[in-house]
Amino acid sequence: MEKPYRASQSGFYVAGLEARTSPPLEADPQTAKIPQLWQRFRTQGLESRLPRRLAQGHPFCVYFDYEEGPAGAYSVVLGYQVPGLEDVPPGLTGLNIPGGRYLVFTTHSDNVAQTWAEIQNYFAQPGSPVRAYTYDYEEHLPPAEAYFRRAERGEASFRRDVSFAEPRARGAERGEASFRRAERGEEGAKRQGADEVRIYVAVR
Repeated sequence: MEKPYRASQSGFYVAGLEARTSPPLEADPQTAKIPQLWQRFRTQGLESRLPRRLAQGHPFCVYFDYEEGPAGAYSVVLGYQVPGLEDVPPGLTGLNIPGGRYLVFTTHSDNVAQTWAEIQNYFAQPGSPVRAYTYDYEEHLPPAEAYFRRAERGEASFRRDVSFAEPRARGAERGEASFRRAERGEEGAKRQGADEVRIYVAVR
């Protein structure tokens, strides 16, 4: 797990499929609700039911309504960011996620469950920030967009493609080429993995 960074996020809306679950349920593959939710998400055609999707149409998975902190039940909505809740279709849940302060953890789609276990351990350490247990969420980024986000933050993977020790002109040429490859899902973007997931954990 990469070192988290702090972020202040504005509020937004999400509409999607809802489930109620708990850590004991998720620990057993026979009773886990979240994999079932993802299966429904992939097969029920939410794209056609939510035509006014924002954030370039990538998925958001929101965790909220916590009963007893890390040990109790909680709700999950898996869907898309939308401009408002006025037109949420029947059978879907709309959420208003308020703005707030977060620690952001970065992982990949094949390692989300393990990363959440590491996040729990992170917050259990003495001196760690205190979780708010309000609204936490995952933002699932396709390869090219994940690459652009890293470039904007000046993170290591982008710096390996554009060496700032090179002459300015040569570095600019390589930087533009890296962005073009990312747009096509090639080379540098593929090094980021199939899907990057950013996990936003609300803190006090």
